[in-house]
Amino acid sequence: MGQQKLTVQSGLHRGDYRKLTYWNMFGKDRRVLWMMIALLIVGTACIVFGMDNLTLLILGIILAVCPLLVIIIIEYNIFKVLRKGNIERRTNAYYIVDQTGISACSEAVHSAMVYHWADLTAVYENMLFYIFFINKIQMLTIRKTDLDLKTRQTLLNLVRQYVPETKLHLQ
Repeated sequence: MGQQKLTVQSGLHRGDYRKLTYWNMFGKDRRVLWMMIALLIVGTACIVFGMDNLTLLILGIILAVCPLLVIIIIEYNIFKVLRKGNIERRTNAYYIVDQTGISACSEAVHSAMVYHWADLTAVYENMLFYIFFINKIQMLTIRKTDLDLKTRQTLLNLVRQYVPETKLHLQ
């Protein structure tokens, strides 16, 4: 296989930050979603069957409200990020992907940052993005619509070639 390299300019579009945040919370690891559903079901059951028991009633209310509190906290954090303005301009980056890894340069970070394949903690694919986790919190996102078919195939070839199978979560 010859030297493969691709360059792409990509960034979040309006509404993508919210989608990406919810995917990161509930879509990346479905156990979190199932845990929230379980809290809601157990909380509701405690409320319904614990009408005569004050402790069970309070416990049920707390458990049933937890998923709502999680959503409120997520929305508050989204609001804080979006309040800073123009997410499209702030997340627009120029990426170079090759056998070394991913180089990213943006208006926010003027010097290119290079992330070697071995340093990535995980690579995910969802319906909208290829997502490269630098660590548990930081990620690089390349929008699928910013790649033509040939460039997308090159990206997938590089990822499959240099990222260990245990770190890959591709569709």
